[in-house]
Amino acid sequence: MTNTKTSNKRILNRSRAAIVAVLLLMGFMVYRLAELQLIHPDENRNNAILQYTNEVTINAKRGTIYDRTMQKLAVSTTVQTVFISPSDIKDDAQEELIINGLNEILGVDKDYIRERAAKKSSRYQIIKKNVEGEEEEAVRRFIEENELAMQVCLEESSKRYYPFGTLASQVIGSGGGDNTGLNGIELTYNERLAGVNGRAVKGQDAHGNELPFKYESYIDSIDGTNIMLTLDYTVQSVLEKYLKQAYDDNLPNGGVRGIIMDVHTGEILAMANYPDYDLNNATQLSEPYQKLYDAYAADTSKTDEEKEAYRWDLIYQMWKNKTVTELYYPGSTFKIVTAAAALDEGTSSLNDTYNCTSAGIQVLGQTYHCHSTPHGHIDFSEALVKSCNPALIQIGQTLGAESFLRYFDSFGYTQTTGSDVLGERDGIYHESLTPIDLATASFGQNMKISMLQNIRALSAIANGGYLVTPHLLKGYTDEYGNLTYVTDYNETRQAISQETADQLCKILTNSTKNVSVNGYNIISKTGTTQKIDQPKREETGNYWMISSCISFAPAEDPQIAILIAVSYTHLRAHETR
Repeated sequence: MTNTKTSNKRILNRSRAAIVAVLLLMGFMVYRLAELQLIHPDENRNNAILQYTNEVTINAKRGTIYDRTMQKLAVSTTVQTVFISPSDIKDDAQEELIINGLNEILGVDKDYIRERAAKKSSRYQIIKKNVEGEEEEAVRRFIEENELAMQVCLEESSKRYYPFGTLASQVIGSGGGDNTGLNGIELTYNERLAGVNGRAVKGQDAHGNELPFKYESYIDSIDGTNIMLTLDYTVQSVLEKYLKQAYDDNLPNGGVRGIIMDVHTGEILAMANYPDYDLNNATQLSEPYQKLYDAYAADTSKTDEEKEAYRWDLIYQMWKNKTVTELYYPGSTFKIVTAAAALDEGTSSLNDTYNCTSAGIQVLGQTYHCHSTPHGHIDFSEALVKSCNPALIQIGQTLGAESFLRYFDSFGYTQTTGSDVLGERDGIYHESLTPIDLATASFGQNMKISMLQNIRALSAIANGGYLVTPHLLKGYTDEYGNLTYVTDYNETRQAISQETADQLCKILTNSTKNVSVNGYNIISKTGTTQKIDQPKREETGNYWMISSCISFAPAEDPQIAILIAVSYTHLRAHETR
């Protein structure tokens, strides 16, 4: 009897324990259900989708960049990205086959591939991008011969290609591997050029096989917009040819640069810097920069990190469009502006005369001399043609600081040009002028401006007195090259009168012996200026100098402006001229 009671009691206790266990289990299941459906529903839904779907990005094709004659300056070509699916690799033997095969075909380090293959939960590990030609064919054969369609895959993508290599390199800029612009036009108009990537989503089971029911979503990519630049391939090529010649002949430390612009529309027909670089190898230093790096790297005290940092500093310098990023003293080219302001304001006339002597001219105890043998008695026109410093100082002093600054602003020097050229800097200038400041400013030695600011301002002399807006984009085109949108830069403002502009053009026609073309009449003004913010090198007597020249052609009806600047170390001191 006692045994029966004891047995019943055990059964009752076990039943109670079982009930408690069932209740606890049910409670836990209710809690988990609530957590999954009520607390983190979105996260869990996304995780579920990831488990039974495979999403593939459909890369948009980057827009083509054309010059104004429809020469292709930048295009996108089809390439392949080779990737592996570690979760589909069957065993160690197959993994080694893949590692050895892709190493041999693509030249990718085995350890790199092995590291990617170790990520067993992944179906997408990139081995190499931008695979094309013989490499692509070899990968396809390797996949087919070894039945690796699930383990090794190719994904179509695009690669930026620049048919002319170094042409307009700092202007066009280069594209990165992720279909984005790194600098230049590629960066300025990146949003237009890049387009919008699409995607394809397909259903799959845990093994990557398609599901028995249809689950597929497809969003097509939108290719980037083609753009047409104002650059002219032929004009650009000629400019670059002679910039390189100037560099080779003079070996200027600071390089050479130039701009050619339509004086009426502001369209930039050519813009270049030398040294340049190959857009197809944008991170490879061009020869002059490589020499700088080699000299730096030869210093055994430099660490690898310091050498790499210096290399990238040189790359960024190489990429810079110095026609807008580097400021300079315009020197005697600016004398045109001083003369224009004085004539336009009526404080000077063509009949005025000046006396340039060996004693120079004094302003508040500061003596200024001319750059060459004293000119003696000269009139207004001769003062400008002969670039007489004392005469221009007198013209500036008669004009006065207030009027000088007003015209300085009217010619656009107090702000950037409003162009679409990447990296344009503000000029540096005095907002008020002492008599000594005014004297120095009168011959272009007291303000720092960009070449783009200067060619814009001086073009007002050639087009009848109007400021235009320099720009590189002509418009957008369709796939057949037809312009679908044309940029509008028609806003202008008058800096000086037509009469003043015509007088100066007449004075400066064929005025510079070393700037001429047989059979053509050309308006020109040269300038050489010392970089006064660079100290004299006492041990050599060297000065940093910039020589420049502005020209308009043809003189009878100016259409284009050409501004060239050469920055170099000169072996003896010069006055500005």
